[in-house]
Amino acid sequence: MIKSISEEVQLFFCKILNLLWKYTKVMNPKTRERGLTISFMMISVSAYVYSIAPISVHLLVKCIIGVIFMSGIIFFSVDREIKKIEWDNKIFVLWFAFGILRLISGFTVSLEYLPLACVWLIGFPMIFLVWNNRGEYEELFISMYKGFMWPTIIFFVLSILFSPIHYVSYTGMTGNPNSIGQHIAAIFPMAIGKYFFVKRKNKREEIFDISFLSTCIAFAFFSSGRTIMVVMVGVVLVSMICRRVIVNSAKEVQLLKKIGKLLVGSIIITTIIFVVNRAATSVLPNYEYRYTKTPITKNDEALDKIADGFIERMQGSDKAGSSINDYSSGRINIWIETLKKFNLKGHPSKEHIYTVRNGDVGNNVHNVFLQFSYDHGVIAGGGFCLLVLYALWKNVNLILYYRDKKIFYICSLLVQVSYLGEALFTSINLPFLYEISFVYYIIYTVLFAVKGKEV
Repeated sequence: MIKSISEEVQLFFCKILNLLWKYTKVMNPKTRERGLTISFMMISVSAYVYSIAPISVHLLVKCIIGVIFMSGIIFFSVDREIKKIEWDNKIFVLWFAFGILRLISGFTVSLEYLPLACVWLIGFPMIFLVWNNRGEYEELFISMYKGFMWPTIIFFVLSILFSPIHYVSYTGMTGNPNSIGQHIAAIFPMAIGKYFFVKRKNKREEIFDISFLSTCIAFAFFSSGRTIMVVMVGVVLVSMICRRVIVNSAKEVQLLKKIGKLLVGSIIITTIIFVVNRAATSVLPNYEYRYTKTPITKNDEALDKIADGFIERMQGSDKAGSSINDYSSGRINIWIETLKKFNLKGHPSKEHIYTVRNGDVGNNVHNVFLQFSYDHGVIAGGGFCLLVLYALWKNVNLILYYRDKKIFYICSLLVQVSYLGEALFTSINLPFLYEISFVYYIIYTVLFAVKGKEV
């Protein structure tokens, strides 16, 4: 029964996608590839604009813009006639069951949930089906990596030139230091995957990869983001384990050499960024979009003071108290209050959560699993948890099954590690605002296909 439903769903998508094939089949492959990369790039650019521009963009507007660029991804992905394939029944049921529950809550709880429910039920599965037909997952990852990398580089450059680095948590061009970590979380696992597992053409490419990764680490350092630091450490550790144990192509000395290059590169790049930032922001107009302004002295702007601030932040010394709730910036109490409000139906965004420490935190639960349970009801939240756990389990099995034949499975695992690290402490439930969610959903492309029957 499940298989027949899966086939009917695919046939519906095939009719739509094959209409696109009539137009894309006359396109030059390079044009399709370029269009795909640009479409990914615009998803990233939009996310940066939302976090940089001091304006509020309605969720519906974000969805409309996101769907336009997502349609570009689908359009430029179609390079052949699309046919139904064999999807993993468990992934299919969990994915569509959660989507249907979100759709239902859009009618019974709040209409604001309908756009993303449709994106979940139609947009992403269409991408899955196209690329399951193609089977060229490396090309998908490469286009996504390039599309997300260049906006990140532009963000880094603009922040260095126009946003002064201070003793307090650095926000760059954004309005929140956590935004830097959320942007980095999307690109870092792909960059690390390329660094550890993809053979480079020349020395120049290696220097570029190390420089880019080092810049990500430097910005995470300046922002003093605890979540992103944990995420990056986790991604690197999993990469090392996969390279040594799974792929089994690197000895301990080679791994230490790679890590050494990254550490040295990070120290050098951090120093260069600081020096250039001090020079540039002293002559160029400054852009500091902050929710609060903290008085800064010249002494506070020294690099050693910034390092002290980073250590204080990691230790939690900057908090009002020493409890676990204070260290988590009040998240423990937010989670407790959220659990008290759990029901089968869910809650609209206008129903806020209040705590003694943080006051009104809106409907932001600061945990994506609790967020989905709060928004759409505990059954939907539980279904999403099962989906994530099964996806993780299947991904590990795919790596063990293919060993060194399918490096992109390791890259998809790294994305999962990054997503889980952010998801535990942030409500990254909007894929057009939080790039890590968009990247995470895209990696389900390699999970929907039945193991051993990829094209």
